[in-house]
Amino acid sequence: MSSGVFQNLALFIVDTLFSLYVLVLLIRSLLVIAQADYYNPLSQFIVRITEPPLFPLRRLVPPVGRVDLSCWLLAYAVKLGEIVLLMLIQGQSWPASALAAVAAIQIAETVIHVYIFALIILAVSSWFMSGVQQLHHPVISLIHGLTGPVLEPVRRVVPPVGILDFSVLIAIFLLYLILTVLRSLY
Repeated sequence: MSSGVFQNLALFIVDTLFSLYVLVLLIRSLLVIAQADYYNPLSQFIVRITEPPLFPLRRLVPPVGRVDLSCWLLAYAVKLGEIVLLMLIQGQSWPASALAAVAAIQIAETVIHVYIFALIILAVSSWFMSGVQQLHHPVISLIHGLTGPVLEPVRRVVPPVGILDFSVLIAIFLLYLILTVLRSLY
């Protein structure tokens, strides 16, 4: 096997593992902000895998209201570490300020992707499950809690028309607009 194969494997492993942990940290932060069900089995899993590094960090960086700054800071640090490792594997270098900006933009992109994916799951689940069934399903009820802060402002402007609720579609469209702007920054 050539060194290119090993480099690609290393890039894949680093990108996957770091990105997944950043994703879990961000989902935890978003669930806290949305005041989603803490006792949901999925919430408990997320708390268990993110609590060990967050516990000591919280002593240095306390939360501000519902915003867990230590969780955001750790997600940013992990993303920054991922970018640095990927660049080292590829033999590249960027200025520190560019790395910091790219990490922040990628964190914002991940948050937007979380909401887009959650909204799609919410829309598809509404085709197959009644409202009562959705509230009793652990994943779907957690997604309802997560997407509430995104859908509420849209629903105030565009309320449901009969059984049709266009707020999910409009929210996804607006999130893609923001994502397009973010991607134009680098």
